[in-house]
Amino acid sequence: MNRAREEVSGERAYPSGGAVPATSTQTSFGRSVFICCKPLQFLTCASIVRHYRIEQALVLLVAESIAEYDAFYAFVEASHHRSLFDEIRRVPTQAAAREALGALHYDSLFIDNDRTSKYLLLAPLKTGCLCLYEEGVSTYFSSYLYEMPLSRRLKWSLVALVRGCGLRFGGGRRTDLVFVSRPRTYARLNPRLAHKARYCPGLVGELEQGWEDWQALLSPWLDRLTSATPALVLGTWGGGDISAEKLAELKRRHPLLLFKPHPHDGCAWLDADIQVLEQPWIPAEVWIRLLASRVDELVVYHYSSSSELYCLDLLDRVTFVDLKGDVHIRRVCDLAVGDPGHDDIDHVAIA
Repeated sequence: MNRAREEVSGERAYPSGGAVPATSTQTSFGRSVFICCKPLQFLTCASIVRHYRIEQALVLLVAESIAEYDAFYAFVEASHHRSLFDEIRRVPTQAAAREALGALHYDSLFIDNDRTSKYLLLAPLKTGCLCLYEEGVSTYFSSYLYEMPLSRRLKWSLVALVRGCGLRFGGGRRTDLVFVSRPRTYARLNPRLAHKARYCPGLVGELEQGWEDWQALLSPWLDRLTSATPALVLGTWGGGDISAEKLAELKRRHPLLLFKPHPHDGCAWLDADIQVLEQPWIPAEVWIRLLASRVDELVVYHYSSSSELYCLDLLDRVTFVDLKGDVHIRRVCDLAVGDPGHDDIDHVAIA
């Protein structure tokens, strides 16, 4: 990667309890390395590179956590997103990504998680700026900590205190910036970390830039769609728990039930009456947006996924039903409805 640095304007900071500054600052990210372990993350990273005009960007794309990785990599290499990066390098594991970093010269490192293990793995390799980017709805507020047994929660809190890991996303002691598509929502939910928040267009913004590629990928399948009122189930790890009674109810209610496997493991419900969508690496938001453009109405069942957050503009056509019912994620989505998500929102107070 070259040593030239790109000056980028237009960043916004969101101070705790204050107002958005009226003037922007300039930041140089220089030679930037992004570590990604799922397709949604790749698109978010691409949006950061595009928005801040980062001229020297390399992605380490981790294979172990992406189902049908080769197909995803081939799509990315042929897509409009590819031109944003000097190189998209395949690495098998997170440990291999860390090893690759040791041979690179870079100024800014972008990661998806600065809590415990990943922070301990990557934060020591910080050179100039350590940045966290939005990896999903949990970046804003994760219920993971509150679902732990008390003993494990105390252990995690102690490790965070001693080693500098974050208890919340962005809370790492060495983390400088947090790039999110809705900075005000992040600031309201994380007031002590609000000064780190920076805007990026995120998944939705980057999808718009390369929409033709995604349409071409799925249009042949959508052209064969026969039902005007399908329902879509977004799987989680292992497919997702559901009772026989609930499954029977969904099948009675919807003549066509589609199942989108989770991008990490590709697992699906085993039922002959359910149509499992191929290519689990395709982001759920792509399926939702394309289906919503083709059908009369769409119901999406999910396990507290990020998809509702990224499809708030479709709520007049799409109904989301959370099968898990995470109240913390519900709060994020409710706050985000009133958040324009732009970086030109000067003088907006953060409550």
